[in-house]
Amino acid sequence: MNTLPQRKDDTVKFDLAEEVLRSSGMLRLQVNGWSMLPAVWPGDILMIQRASFDDVSVGDMVLFRCDGRFFVHRVVSRDIPAFTLQTRGDSMPGPDPIVENRNLLGKVTHRLEKGTWTKMRQAKRWYEVALASVLRRSIFATRVAIAVNGVVRDRNQNRSGLAIPCHS
Repeated sequence: MNTLPQRKDDTVKFDLAEEVLRSSGMLRLQVNGWSMLPAVWPGDILMIQRASFDDVSVGDMVLFRCDGRFFVHRVVSRDIPAFTLQTRGDSMPGPDPIVENRNLLGKVTHRLEKGTWTKMRQAKRWYEVALASVLRRSIFATRVAIAVNGVVRDRNQNRSGLAIPCHS
């Protein structure tokens, strides 16, 4: 997981977003990271549903808090006796630190795509697996993919929603 210096105003945003999720059960977040490519791109808006350890399965994308920041990564394993999750960004070379149940905030249920909310899938498509493998190995390929995707999306996508930094 990459870590960036945290600003005090970010802490207030994260605390507020966490409180909204806990009280209402739903939250929309705009992603600004690239670690979940190609399933989630910078600028994507995700719908998060409050979830507990028992609501989450391997393959789900989850929102969790680590070092005072939000991350959306995929669950790669569950330790049932310890109530912990092992997560990993699809385009990251290795797993994250263990996610304890208390840091799990929710599960990604939908993504805003061309003005329509589409349900997230647990299983990755074959081409997503292949592209993630390439992106894991090459920062140049990642930058090219983000640039090309940004040009296409600027022409095609209607974006709206709450912009809370979420480092995928």
